[in-house]
Formats: sequence, structure tokens, C-alpha cells
Amino acid sequence: MSRYIKAPILKAASHYGSITATGFAAYFPILAAWGAAAGMGAFVFTENWPLFQNTFFKKIPYFGQHWVKEIAPEDSPI
Repeated sequence: MSRYIKAPILKAASHYGSITATGFAAYFPILAAWGAAAGMGAFVFTENWPLFQNTFFKKIPYFGQHWVKEIAPEDSPI
């Protein structure tokens, strides 16, 4: 004999707006790729700004020496 079910058992899925965890998991690789491309673009466009050179670029291990400008003593003004 089967049991009588008075009402369907519903569970609310966690969501933010209309995006659920499974929907976010499906879009995560695409969003990560766009975020990485945006970050690399920001580094490319700010490479010659002295504020960014001193704050970020000179502190990169191994590659940071590219942005260090050493002026020879004979070329330096008194």
C-alpha cells in the first residue's frame, strides 16, 4: 500500500539573485579566463607608470630587475 503525501517536500537551493551554485560552477572557467585577461591587460597598460613600477613591478621576483633604472655615474648630473 502506498502512503498518502499531503504536500510536496520542497527545499530551497542557495542562490544569489538567479544564480545557483551549479550555475556558477558552469560559468567559473569562463569568468576566471576573462578575469585573468583583464588583470594582464591592466599590467600591460600600467607598465610605464612610475607609481605602478615602484609599487608592483619592481617587487616581482626575478623579473623585477627589468624596471630598475641604474644611471651610470658619468651620466648623472652633479
